[in-house]
Amino acid sequence: CKKDALLLQDDIYKLEAWSKLWLLKFHPDKCHLLTLGKFENIRYCHRYKVSGKEIEHTSDEKDLGVIMDSELSFEEHIVTKVKKANNIVGIIRRSFSYLDQSTFVKIFTAFVRHHLEYGQVVWSPHLRKHINMIENVQIRATKLIDGFGSLTYPERLKKLNLPTLAFRRLRGDMIETYKHFHK
Repeated sequence: CKKDALLLQDDIYKLEAWSKLWLLKFHPDKCHLLTLGKFENIRYCHRYKVSGKEIEHTSDEKDLGVIMDSELSFEEHIVTKVKKANNIVGIIRRSFSYLDQSTFVKIFTAFVRHHLEYGQVVWSPHLRKHINMIENVQIRATKLIDGFGSLTYPERLKKLNLPTLAFRRLRGDMIETYKHFHK
């Protein structure tokens, strides 16, 4: 483990040398270290340095819009995205006094659904509480359509010709797997 840490620090030094050569210096305050595993075990980890300054340990980090935590549970990411999607559903509810099926599908797919699907290949939920939390956004949103409040969720989806979000994640996983094996 110590040998690996020294090799990684050596790679950091090489990266710094490359960045200086190409005039792309790293800002040490913007560099963070995310150790995978239990966050309380980081005190036993090697302390890495960039530009002579120790890199700060963090329990989670946002990269390309996905919040990763040290245990790869993606709890913070899912909660954040569900909250954002629910806020947008609330805005839709307050902005439209009447929503027909066609308008709802266009608005929901354009403004809400992408928040719940972006990067799902990386963070796709496996815990029932996360799956339900995400699906509840669409369950709640489909009740906004006039005349749909008394229908069951599967009936609403059938009338709207929308799949469940869980089905879309499964379909996305199958597409990515196919791409991987068929280049």
